[in-house]
Amino acid sequence: MSTLMDIFAKGGPITWLIFFIGLICFVLVVERFLNLRRAQIDAQDFLPGVINNLRNQGAREAISICDETPGPSAHIVRAAIERRKGGKQEMMYATQEASLSELPRLERNMKALMTIVHVAPLLGLLGTVVGLIGMFRKMETKGVMNIGEMAPYIWSSLISTSAGLCVAVAGYFFYNLFRHQIDNILIDMEKSAAEIIYFLTQAPDDIASTQSLKVSPDDLKK
Repeated sequence: MSTLMDIFAKGGPITWLIFFIGLICFVLVVERFLNLRRAQIDAQDFLPGVINNLRNQGAREAISICDETPGPSAHIVRAAIERRKGGKQEMMYATQEASLSELPRLERNMKALMTIVHVAPLLGLLGTVVGLIGMFRKMETKGVMNIGEMAPYIWSSLISTSAGLCVAVAGYFFYNLFRHQIDNILIDMEKSAAEIIYFLTQAPDDIASTQSLKVSPDDLKK
């Protein structure tokens, strides 16, 4: 740890700023990893269970399963079930509305992560320029400098550059990983919406009779 601190000390204030941005990047990565992992469900297991409950126990039991299941796909299926009496168009509108409310949660902190990816190498470049400026100012006042006298400035330049690139590479890797996960979740959302609407439209007689459900706008945002 002391060696690491010595390296950052040689890198100068720009390197410490990059280190701080790297910590923010780490926090964002952990937050996205946990939330996207929670949002991913196995639609092939989830939808058959909902459909079986619609056939055997009714809409209320199916909605309770959606409430107990985390992830946007479950919320979209819930919205379609609640609006089933309004017909296909009403169910499509409900699923689209639910999708729009879920999208910001999936995209949360993604722009911040990409901003860090762009800013970190620029800060590294800035640290390099600052180090070279310091070295040339020293040469201007002292004249010819030997390697030992130039080494601290070169250290500062290289450390800040490498630190910025490390943060950018790591952030870009996780950004693309999370983007891939979000795309998969969006595909699952579309498939879930299409399948539940098809079932509710083509087989309304298979739904067990239940008391009518009252739907409020707040329910669709859950």
